[in-house]
Amino acid sequence: MNTINNRRVLILGSTGFLGSVLVELVPEKIELWLAYRDKPIEAGGFKPIKINLLDYKSLEKNLNKIKPNTIIHVARIDPDDENPKRAKEAMEQLVESIKLIGAKLIYISSDAVFDGTKGNYKEEDEANPITDYGRAKLVAETVIRENLKNFIIIRTSYIYGKSAADWDKRTTKLLNQIKQSETVQRFGDMYRSPIQVADLAGAIWRLIEKDFNGIIHVAGKRRNIYEFSRELIKEMGMDTNLIKPDSLAGKNLNIAPDTSLNTDLFSKIIK
Repeated sequence: MNTINNRRVLILGSTGFLGSVLVELVPEKIELWLAYRDKPIEAGGFKPIKINLLDYKSLEKNLNKIKPNTIIHVARIDPDDENPKRAKEAMEQLVESIKLIGAKLIYISSDAVFDGTKGNYKEEDEANPITDYGRAKLVAETVIRENLKNFIIIRTSYIYGKSAADWDKRTTKLLNQIKQSETVQRFGDMYRSPIQVADLAGAIWRLIEKDFNGIIHVAGKRRNIYEFSRELIKEMGMDTNLIKPDSLAGKNLNIAPDTSLNTDLFSKIIK
């Protein structure tokens, strides 16, 4: 079994929310390359390289230059994150470049590939996304599964926490509303599996070390968003009474009610 030591790892999306925490928690004895599109990350001892996932000739050239053993794909393809056609095209190009160098791909997918009709989804459950974002994630997954043998597709859920001292966008917005004494409504019948960004980043490195292959769910416990938001605010010593319960019932919203993820496989592998 390969170990994580002495690997050459490339992070696509190193300046993003999850990417930045992956850099902070990188294990020792890794030659880490940090891909950026606009501005390089300021991290001592690591090697920055400019990569645009939509510039296919440059992508292939740079991957061949680095020849990483492992590629962690946490990058957005902004402004095409919710465009399944573009997501498919971008992943096809990336996969073709990866095949030339024989690297392992770790791709961060989402619970949005499920329609939310039952919750507690296992890896083998049928995917049926109801949003373009979910469809884009699923089509990227399909390209990977059909063209690569050495990969990890990590489906995760409601990522929250701090990266480079900044809260995630959802929590930041919530905190600002509470600070301004605004009443905030959250759905009590919308279930997700919230996970701290540091826990997710740590899990990614551990799965690489275990040399796992395939699809795996990495997420927290099933929570409804109303209770989760109240507990988050309570931990910060703020007024939880400003958060009021709301319901998806009767509303014509394109929101999956329960995309909570079953993580038994992850618990079995990471003992």
